[in-house]
Amino acid sequence: MVHIPSDVAHPETDTVEEIGRSLRDLGLQGGDQVAVVGYAYSCYYARYDRLQIAAQIPDSRGFWQLSAAESESMEKRLASIGVKAIVARNRPETSASSGWKDVWRSGSSRLSVLLLTSRS
Repeated sequence: MVHIPSDVAHPETDTVEEIGRSLRDLGLQGGDQVAVVGYAYSCYYARYDRLQIAAQIPDSRGFWQLSAAESESMEKRLASIGVKAIVARNRPETSASSGWKDVWRSGSSRLSVLLLTSRS
């Protein structure tokens, strides 16, 4: 018998569906590519919504400390390879980057999205 640690669990189906609806409401569709800030191990919403994770930015702390110019450059580079949005967990309240939309919140956790399709 396989032992599964107690801290490893699938998210609530309702939560995944709620996030999926929110992403579709923002205009994302199955097959669209997204970038994930932080580790992509818990991105069940992407699988549920048939989104493709095209890039992972594992250093979330470093990501939120980028200058405006560095952020803009990264956004343009991601958009140039077909990435439609950046998805991040627990975006700091003090993040200076505008355009982020919170699509899910539970307690102190939240999921935020920055659409790149509307960026020039």
